[in-house]
Amino acid sequence: MKVKINSSLIVFGTSILTILYFFVIVSPFIEMYGLLSENTIQSKATKISYFCLTTPVFIAYAGVILCYFRRITFFKCINYPLIVTNVYFGTFACLMVFGGSVLWLMVATFFFFILSFFGSFFVGIFKDIHYFRRWRLSK
Repeated sequence: MKVKINSSLIVFGTSILTILYFFVIVSPFIEMYGLLSENTIQSKATKISYFCLTTPVFIAYAGVILCYFRRITFFKCINYPLIVTNVYFGTFACLMVFGGSVLWLMVATFFFFILSFFGSFFVGIFKDIHYFRRWRLSK
């Protein structure tokens, strides 16, 4: 018996695991080494270890999303905002290797993040409604 896992669940699970990874593993590392501080210059070893901690995970997440994005069939109203959130915060988490002053870019672009978050939520709702109407008519 062959089990087919839906792409929507793969994207949802990957998004949740990525959020948990950045909160549980990366956040304590940031606090431990003071990467949020604009006044201190981090050592090269700290920068390399932080780069290795964040960038491969973010690239793998982007690869999974690019692979499965077109195949998401339902719960787009949940998956789309999760993707927008992970890409926004993941990008800045990876850019923090250059120092805490990069977070000022995050402050400057936060309005656009909020707009894209709610926009993706409403687009996902409309696509979910369309999907469930077609599904109900095909029964």
